[in-house]
Amino acid sequence: LRVWGTFDVLSERLGGELPIGERGSLLAGARRVHDNSLARLAGADPGYGYGDGLVRLQLRPAAGHEIRATAFATNEALELPRDQGRDEASWGNRAGALSWERTGRTQGTLVRAGIADAVIDLPLLTLRDGHLRADARRLTLLAEQRWSGERAVTAIGVEGERLHVQRTIAGDSLGTDLPPAPITTPCPATGVCNVTPSTARVSGTTASLYADHRRLINAWLQLGAGMRGVVAPDLLGGSRTVLLPRLALEATPTSGSTVRLGVGSLSRAATLFDEANGATVLPSTGLAAATTADGAWMSQSTATQLEVGASQRWKYSILGV
Repeated sequence: LRVWGTFDVLSERLGGELPIGERGSLLAGARRVHDNSLARLAGADPGYGYGDGLVRLQLRPAAGHEIRATAFATNEALELPRDQGRDEASWGNRAGALSWERTGRTQGTLVRAGIADAVIDLPLLTLRDGHLRADARRLTLLAEQRWSGERAVTAIGVEGERLHVQRTIAGDSLGTDLPPAPITTPCPATGVCNVTPSTARVSGTTASLYADHRRLINAWLQLGAGMRGVVAPDLLGGSRTVLLPRLALEATPTSGSTVRLGVGSLSRAATLFDEANGATVLPSTGLAAATTADGAWMSQSTATQLEVGASQRWKYSILGV
């Protein structure tokens, strides 16, 4: 059993690792930034908080087989000044993954599932008690088969991803001296208009098939090449197919030194919201706020990346660029 912990003026950390026989271990840990009590004693009020937690399980039920499970969560918040007080912006992540891997002398198999939930809650300073909340939930499944030889490794895999994004706007408008703007439904006599929460949501599924090949050209030079075909949601409806090639060279000219040159295409899901759809002008402020579900679309954003890097390792240190 291994246990560790630290406590200082700014933060604290606690964790431990428990062996499960000779075939695995369970690790858990948490970190937290103090709740500003010490800072207030010093005459400061930073208004910031952070905490995270990690749980990881590793098991080797048989020779060449490994099961891994990981859960991770973060929470972060920052207080922001408002005209009539203070508000809080917060964001956090929840993620979990489960995988099984089999490694043999010439073949290997990997199966992995993951789930993630990211939440952002931001104050809207143009509305009383106004907030914008965005939630992004992602589910991924992957299966890969590898073949290895004396000088080459080839992998073929399939991957699927389901993404759901939701954005909600809610709050009140305050009566001011601004002249009222035309609106079909007038505000109450109090001059305060309640803004009906506006929720926009969109979901999309992405499927991909990929192949990757790495080969030793000689003792100091390795070539890597791959291709990924992606079927993703299209902005105008339906789906579209994207091909993402990549190519890399990695050299080790001297002991401990590595030089890498690579180029390739990558993609990610992109979500767009139509701010004008269903917008209503609030008469007390002249500001526009969506009162009905506005439009939302999902597509696939692509880019090309060029990578150049070098590093040198020594016994106790490394230098890289």
